[in-house]
Amino acid sequence: MSEIEKLYELAEVEKKRMCEWTCKGSEHCSTNCEHYESTKEYYPPFTAEKQLELIKLLSEREIYINHAEGKYFIFTMNIGGSECSKDFDTSLAKYINLIWQDLTEEERNSIKEILQG
Repeated sequence: MSEIEKLYELAEVEKKRMCEWTCKGSEHCSTNCEHYESTKEYYPPFTAEKQLELIKLLSEREIYINHAEGKYFIFTMNIGGSECSKDFDTSLAKYINLIWQDLTEEERNSIKEILQG
C-alpha cells in the first residue's frame, strides 16, 4: 500500500468509481468514457490543490517542547525525513501518516474534507 493510499485509509475517505471523480454528471460525461461502466473503485485524486491545502493546514499547527527554561515553539515539516522520497506527494502523505496519531480530531476531520474535496 502506498503512503497516499495509507493516508486516505487513515482519514477514512471512501473509494468511488473513477468516473465519479472525473466526469460523472458533468457536461463531459458520456458512455464513451473508459471508466463509465467500470466497477473498480479508487480514492479521489491527490491533487496539487489538496496538497497545498494540507500544507496550509499543517503549517498552522503549534508544537511545543517543554524545557527547564520554559516552552519553546517548534514547527518543522521535515517531509520525508532521512528516507526522503523524490516524489513530493508521497513525502507529504508519509509525513501526515507519521504524525496522524498526534493530530486533533478537528485536524483529522479537516484533512478528510480536503482529501474528499
